[in-house]
Amino acid sequence: MKIDTNTVNTSHYSAQPSRSLSIELKEQQKPPTFTQTNTASSVSFVDPIEQHKKMDALAQQSIDDFVISFREYQVEMEKTQDAILSSLNEFEAFKNHHTVENPAMDLTNLDLYQEKDGTLKLSSDILTDKELSTLERDLNKNEELRLSMTMIHKGAALAHSRPDSNNTFSPQDFYGTLRLNDLTQRFNNQFNEEGFGQTLVTLEERINIDPIFFTDYLISSVSPKINVSV
Repeated sequence: MKIDTNTVNTSHYSAQPSRSLSIELKEQQKPPTFTQTNTASSVSFVDPIEQHKKMDALAQQSIDDFVISFREYQVEMEKTQDAILSSLNEFEAFKNHHTVENPAMDLTNLDLYQEKDGTLKLSSDILTDKELSTLERDLNKNEELRLSMTMIHKGAALAHSRPDSNNTFSPQDFYGTLRLNDLTQRFNNQFNEEGFGQTLVTLEERINIDPIFFTDYLISSVSPKINVSV
Protein backbone atom coordinates (compact mmCIF):
# COMPACT_ATOMS: atom_id res chain seq x y z
CA MET A 1 0.00 0.00 0.00
CA LYS A 2 1.31 3.44 -0.71
CA ILE A 3 1.08 5.91 2.08
CA ASP A 4 0.35 9.45 1.24
CA THR A 5 2.63 11.47 3.41
CA ASN A 6 0.71 14.60 2.64
CA THR A 7 -2.31 13.25 4.52
CA VAL A 8 -0.48 12.14 7.70
CA ASN A 9 -0.90 14.50 10.67
CA THR A 10 2.55 14.80 12.18
CA SER A 11 1.67 17.44 14.75
CA HIS A 12 1.63 14.81 17.55
CA TYR A 13 5.25 13.93 16.86
CA SER A 14 6.79 17.36 16.54
CA ALA A 15 9.29 18.26 19.34
CA GLN A 16 7.52 21.28 20.71
CA PRO A 17 8.31 21.84 24.42
CA SER A 18 5.48 22.50 26.84
CA ARG A 19 4.98 25.94 28.39
CA SER A 20 6.25 24.92 31.85
CA LEU A 21 9.35 23.32 30.42
CA SER A 22 10.07 26.43 28.32
CA ILE A 23 9.86 28.61 31.41
CA GLU A 24 12.18 26.29 33.30
CA LEU A 25 14.70 26.34 30.48
CA LYS A 26 14.59 30.11 30.32
CA GLU A 27 15.19 30.32 34.09
CA GLN A 28 18.20 28.05 33.79
CA GLN A 29 19.62 30.21 31.03
CA LYS A 30 19.53 33.37 33.17
CA PRO A 31 22.94 34.44 34.45
CA PRO A 32 23.40 33.92 38.21
CA THR A 33 22.74 36.93 40.41
CA PHE A 34 24.86 37.85 43.43
CA THR A 35 23.68 39.78 46.46
CA GLN A 36 26.20 42.38 47.53
CA THR A 37 26.53 42.68 51.31
CA ASN A 38 28.28 45.41 53.17
CA THR A 39 30.91 43.65 55.32
CA ALA A 40 32.73 46.80 56.30
CA SER A 41 30.91 46.86 59.61
CA SER A 42 31.90 43.28 60.48
CA VAL A 43 35.55 43.50 59.49
CA SER A 44 37.87 45.56 61.67
CA PHE A 45 41.33 46.61 60.67
CA VAL A 46 43.89 46.91 63.51
CA ASP A 47 46.16 49.88 63.27
CA PRO A 48 49.56 48.60 64.47
CA ILE A 49 50.58 52.08 65.62
CA GLU A 50 47.44 52.53 67.73
CA GLN A 51 47.79 49.00 69.08
CA HIS A 52 51.38 49.73 70.09
CA LYS A 53 50.26 52.92 71.85
CA LYS A 54 47.63 51.00 73.80
CA MET A 55 50.18 48.39 74.87
CA ASP A 56 52.58 51.12 75.98
CA ALA A 57 49.79 52.78 77.97
CA LEU A 58 48.90 49.51 79.71
CA ALA A 59 52.54 48.84 80.53
CA GLN A 60 52.98 52.34 81.93
CA GLN A 61 49.82 51.96 84.02
CA SER A 62 51.17 48.72 85.48
CA ILE A 63 54.42 50.46 86.38
CA ASP A 64 52.55 53.38 87.94
CA ASP A 65 50.37 51.02 89.97
CA PHE A 66 53.44 49.15 91.20
CA VAL A 67 55.20 52.37 92.20
CA ILE A 68 52.12 53.57 94.09
CA SER A 69 51.70 50.19 95.79
CA PHE A 70 55.39 50.05 96.69
CA ARG A 71 55.31 53.57 98.09
CA GLU A 72 52.20 52.83 100.16
CA TYR A 73 53.90 49.71 101.51
CA GLN A 74 57.00 51.74 102.36
CA VAL A 75 54.89 54.33 104.19
CA GLU A 76 53.28 51.60 106.30
CA MET A 77 56.71 50.25 107.22
CA GLU A 78 57.82 53.74 108.25
CA LYS A 79 54.73 53.99 110.45
CA THR A 80 55.67 50.65 112.00
CA GLN A 81 59.18 51.92 112.75
CA ASP A 82 57.72 54.98 114.49
CA ALA A 83 55.24 52.78 116.37
CA ILE A 84 57.99 50.54 117.75
CA LEU A 85 60.00 53.52 118.99
CA SER A 86 56.91 55.15 120.46
CA SER A 87 55.92 51.93 122.23
CA LEU A 88 59.39 51.49 123.66
CA ASN A 89 59.44 55.05 124.98
CA GLU A 90 55.95 54.83 126.48
CA PHE A 91 56.59 51.43 128.04
CA GLU A 92 59.90 52.55 129.48
CA ALA A 93 58.24 55.62 131.01
CA PHE A 94 55.54 53.38 132.48
CA LYS A 95 58.11 51.08 134.10
CA ASN A 96 60.13 54.00 135.46
CA HIS A 97 57.02 55.49 137.02
CA HIS A 98 56.04 52.27 138.79
CA THR A 99 59.57 51.56 139.86
CA VAL A 100 59.49 54.83 141.78
CA GLU A 101 55.96 54.21 143.07
CA ASN A 102 56.68 50.58 144.03
CA PRO A 103 60.41 50.17 144.74
CA ALA A 104 59.93 46.59 145.92
CA MET A 105 58.35 45.56 142.63
CA ASP A 106 60.82 43.94 140.23
CA LEU A 107 60.02 45.01 136.67
CA THR A 108 63.25 43.83 135.05
CA ASN A 109 61.69 41.09 132.91
CA LEU A 110 58.32 42.75 132.38
CA ASP A 111 57.10 42.45 128.79
CA LEU A 112 54.16 43.91 126.89
CA TYR A 113 51.70 42.35 124.48
CA GLN A 114 48.23 43.09 123.14
CA GLU A 115 45.01 41.11 122.81
CA LYS A 116 42.68 41.17 119.80
CA ASP A 117 40.34 43.69 121.38
CA GLY A 118 43.21 46.13 121.85
CA THR A 119 43.69 45.48 125.56
CA LEU A 120 47.29 45.79 126.72
CA LYS A 121 48.63 42.90 128.77
CA LEU A 122 51.80 42.28 130.77
CA SER A 123 53.87 39.15 131.25
CA SER A 124 56.49 38.43 133.89
CA ASP A 125 58.18 35.42 135.46
CA ILE A 126 58.59 37.34 138.73
CA LEU A 127 55.39 39.26 139.42
CA THR A 128 52.19 37.66 140.68
CA ASP A 129 48.94 37.72 138.73
CA LYS A 130 47.54 40.23 141.19
CA GLU A 131 50.49 42.57 140.71
CA LEU A 132 50.20 42.25 136.94
CA SER A 133 46.48 43.04 137.03
CA THR A 134 47.14 46.15 139.10
CA LEU A 135 49.76 47.35 136.63
CA GLU A 136 47.55 46.55 133.62
CA ARG A 137 44.73 48.74 134.89
CA ASP A 138 47.05 51.72 134.84
CA LEU A 139 48.73 50.62 131.61
CA ASN A 140 45.48 50.61 129.61
CA LYS A 141 44.94 54.27 130.37
CA ASN A 142 47.76 55.00 127.90
CA GLU A 143 45.94 55.45 124.59
CA GLU A 144 49.10 56.37 122.69
CA LEU A 145 50.76 53.11 123.71
CA ARG A 146 47.68 51.11 122.76
CA LEU A 147 47.53 52.69 119.28
CA SER A 148 51.27 52.19 118.74
CA MET A 149 51.02 48.51 119.63
CA THR A 150 48.09 48.15 117.23
CA MET A 151 50.22 49.65 114.45
CA ILE A 152 53.06 47.23 115.20
CA HIS A 153 50.71 44.28 114.73
CA LYS A 154 49.51 45.73 111.44
CA GLY A 155 53.10 46.29 110.29
CA ALA A 156 54.11 42.74 111.23
CA ALA A 157 51.23 41.36 109.16
CA LEU A 158 52.19 43.53 106.18
CA ALA A 159 55.85 42.54 106.44
CA HIS A 160 55.01 38.83 106.37
CA SER A 161 52.51 39.41 103.54
CA ARG A 162 54.78 41.30 101.16
CA PRO A 163 54.24 40.53 97.44
CA ASP A 164 57.25 38.25 96.99
CA SER A 165 56.31 36.00 99.92
CA ASN A 166 53.03 34.55 98.56
CA ASN A 167 51.66 34.72 102.12
CA THR A 168 48.70 36.57 103.54
CA PHE A 169 48.53 37.45 107.22
CA SER A 170 46.38 39.75 109.31
CA PRO A 171 47.15 41.53 112.60
CA GLN A 172 45.04 38.86 114.36
CA ASP A 173 47.77 36.33 113.51
CA PHE A 174 50.17 38.20 115.82
CA TYR A 175 48.01 39.14 118.80
CA GLY A 176 49.19 37.26 121.87
CA THR A 177 52.45 36.15 120.28
CA LEU A 178 54.09 39.52 119.57
CA ARG A 179 55.85 40.86 122.67
CA LEU A 180 57.50 44.23 122.56
CA ASN A 181 60.74 43.53 124.45
CA ASP A 182 61.21 40.14 122.80
CA LEU A 183 60.69 41.65 119.35
CA THR A 184 63.17 44.49 119.86
CA GLN A 185 65.76 42.17 121.39
CA ARG A 186 65.55 39.81 118.41
CA PHE A 187 65.68 42.78 116.06
CA ASN A 188 68.72 44.23 117.80
CA ASN A 189 70.61 40.92 117.86
CA GLN A 190 70.65 40.78 114.06
CA PHE A 191 73.19 43.60 113.97
CA ASN A 192 76.86 42.99 114.69
CA GLU A 193 80.13 44.87 114.40
CA GLU A 194 81.21 43.03 111.26
CA GLY A 195 77.94 42.77 109.40
CA PHE A 196 75.42 45.14 107.88
CA GLY A 197 74.74 48.30 109.88
CA GLN A 198 77.93 48.09 111.91
CA THR A 199 77.98 51.88 112.15
CA LEU A 200 74.51 51.87 113.73
CA VAL A 201 75.09 51.77 117.46
CA THR A 202 71.82 52.57 119.21
CA LEU A 203 68.58 50.62 118.97
CA GLU A 204 66.84 53.72 117.63
CA GLU A 205 69.34 54.01 114.78
CA ARG A 206 68.89 50.36 113.91
CA ILE A 207 65.11 50.54 113.92
CA ASN A 208 65.23 53.62 111.69
CA ILE A 209 67.13 51.88 108.89
CA ASP A 210 65.80 51.87 105.32
CA PRO A 211 62.18 50.61 105.42
CA ILE A 212 62.94 47.75 103.01
CA PHE A 213 65.80 46.45 105.18
CA PHE A 214 63.64 47.04 108.22
CA THR A 215 61.00 44.73 106.74
CA ASP A 216 63.49 41.86 106.46
CA TYR A 217 64.66 42.35 110.04
CA LEU A 218 61.10 42.60 111.32
CA ILE A 219 60.15 39.33 109.62
CA SER A 220 63.04 37.61 111.41
CA SER A 221 62.06 39.20 114.73
CA VAL A 222 58.46 38.03 115.06
CA SER A 223 56.47 35.08 113.77
CA PRO A 224 52.70 34.64 113.39
CA LYS A 225 50.79 32.14 115.45
CA ILE A 226 50.70 28.67 113.93
CA ASN A 227 47.19 27.32 113.52
CA VAL A 228 47.06 23.55 113.69
CA SER A 229 43.86 21.92 112.47
CA VAL A 230 43.07 18.58 114.09
